Formats: sequence, C-alpha cells, structure tokens
Amino acid sequence: MTQHQRQINLEQPPFALRNKSVIPKIHVGVKRNQSLLTRELYEAPFGEIRLVPTGEHHNTNDILNNKLPWDGSHLGSHGGTTIIQKWCLDGIVYCGILLQSGWSTTFPGGIIYCTATCTKDLFPCIVEDIKSVFNIPRRGIHRITINGKEYIIYYVPLSIEGEVIWETPLSRLDPKHPLRKDPKFRKSVQRVVSFCNILALCSTSESSIRIRPGINGELIPINVNETSTAITKYTDYDYSIITKTLFSKWFGEETSIDDIVKDMVNYKLEQDNKIPVIRGTETISNNLGVISVEIRKQVENIIKRYDNNYVWYTCFIVDRMSRHLLIER
Repeated sequence: MTQHQRQINLEQPPFALRNKSVIPKIHVGVKRNQSLLTRELYEAPFGEIRLVPTGEHHNTNDILNNKLPWDGSHLGSHGGTTIIQKWCLDGIVYCGILLQSGWSTTFPGGIIYCTATCTKDLFPCIVEDIKSVFNIPRRGIHRITINGKEYIIYYVPLSIEGEVIWETPLSRLDPKHPLRKDPKFRKSVQRVVSFCNILALCSTSESSIRIRPGINGELIPINVNETSTAITKYTDYDYSIITKTLFSKWFGEETSIDDIVKDMVNYKLEQDNKIPVIRGTETISNNLGVISVEIRKQVENIIKRYDNNYVWYTCFIVDRMSRHLLIER
C-alpha cells in the first residue's frame, strides 16, 4: 500500500500529523490545577493538545503505534512489567505498553501508547470489524494478554515527536463552531450515528464520538461506545437509540437517516424504473435480498471469528439495516 493510499483510506488509523507548530502540552501524571487543565482541554484547537507521559522517554523509532495493523489481532502473552506507564485524563486511561525484542517475527520490540480495557468480552472487536462492512472509520484495536489478564487496547494518534494527541469529544464542540455546519464533517458524523443506531450501541451521544485529526488536517469522527448493545435475545428491537437532541443537531428535516444508510452500503435506486441496485467494486444487483444476504454473510463471518455466542446478533443488524433500505422518498 502506498503512502497516498494510506492517506485516503479511513479504515486505517491516521498517521502522525506533519504540522510542527508550537502546541500546548500537558505532562500527565503530575498533579496540577484542575480548572486550568479543564480549560486547556476545552479551548485548545483540535489536535493541538499533546499528552506527554512522565517518566522514561522513548525514541520515536521505538514507538509501535504506526507499525502495527490495528486489525483486532492478538499480540500474544506477556508478563513482567509490560505496562510501564499509566495515566488518566478526562476519565480516559492511557497506557504505555513495552514489548521486548523478539516478541514477534514480524514486528520489532518497542512501546505502544494506547488506551486499554481489561476484559475477556470480544464484543468491541466484533463492532470494530463490522465498521468496515458499513464503510465507517475504524478506531484501531488489538488484543493482548498481560500477566494472565486479557486486554483490549485502542489506537491513539501521535504527533511526529511521539506525543499522544488528545482526541476531542464531539460534545466539547462549541454550538456555533463552523465545523458543525461543514457538509463533509456533518455527513461523517451522520454515518457514524447511523451505524451506532443499526447496531443499537449503548450510550450513543456526542460524548461517545471523538474527533481524530488526520495527517492532512482532516477531522475524522470516531465512535468509542463499542462495549455493549441495547439489543438482547428475545426482546423487541424495533426502536431507535438516537435521542431527539442528537437527531436535531445532526440530521433535522433536511437529512434522512434512511438516505445515509443507503449511502453507507452503496444502495441506489435507478431513476428510470426505481429498481434497487447495490453498487460496489464486485457486485451490482437489482435485488434487495442480495444486499442483505451479502452483508449478513460478512457480519456473521466476523462474529464467528471472535465469539459464536454473538451469532444471534447478525439477524438483528441485517433487519435493522434493511428497514432503512425499504423506505423510498
């Protein structure tokens, strides 16, 4: 894959920003005035807060963040003092995980800066991979065993100096900020919210969407609420998890969720005869069933790869998606 392809492929985590301008830095792990810290987090421009871990500093060549695939794969079992740094900022726990040389035949030894959750539940990995089916930007995820405990770790973007870039929550965006009116950004947010609604992900709100700065200055909304769904077996699921406030801010009367979902799965209606077709690199079909079957197959394969106990989730996802495709405006 070429560098240009990496820049335009939103399924890959964005690489380090090229902007070398002077930026505010927060040395985490040090007690400081909380009101000052809060003000910095609220007022700093996107991508211009750098989290600098206290303690041992590592050469940027030793940082593995942009060398790993972040595809949900397992990084193996490790012991000892693998987690060498840990700090919390704005309710998010960040870690520095040191992997010794020889841990992999493919990747070198080094340190991973990430956010981490200790859990055996692979539901977050399932949601992460399903994002690709609906053409939603991936957060970036790996699994790892540390001292016998299972962790899921999430990608965090870095500056060219190797500092962690704080991803701004969408809820911190000023109501009058021009980004809320930007058509491209609005559509990106609409797609993320629609995806969360199809999967009925709990806690879907502006707080669960973070703004990730990309390498070319683009701002990419990433949802971080992949830990649970409101759908359960044997219960009614014909409802939306989008609140009235969230809908009015990002959709309103001018935008239909149905149209957003159709765009996500490349579903079109031929203008002449109103025949539904799916447009993609491999398949063109005039049958809505073909679309549902193809997506069902992809989702089911993803779930089976992680945990067969969630296979029941497949039909719920496909049915919730299909309801949007059946609506003609």
